[in-house]
Amino acid sequence: MASELISKIDERGSLRILLVLEEGQKNLTEILTIVTKLGVGQRSMYLALEDLKRVGFISESDVKYSRVRLFKLTKKGKKAVEHLREVALLIDE
Repeated sequence: MASELISKIDERGSLRILLVLEEGQKNLTEILTIVTKLGVGQRSMYLALEDLKRVGFISESDVKYSRVRLFKLTKKGKKAVEHLREVALLIDE
């Protein structure tokens, strides 16, 4: 039941991406590899990354002269993950 609710809320994989980035900064390939295993498609992942950047939950580092795209949680994103963990605990009660 709880997993169905979260899946509806998280159609693009935004919540799963936040939880992946909780582990630390990741490059695009690392994120894609992990979220693909969690059932998120490539297009959905790109859209979710843009959504998360737009709302200020993640940031993308500008690495000069590099084609590597690095993403990490912002302070706001870390707070969102804390709340996700709280919601998960409430669901499990």
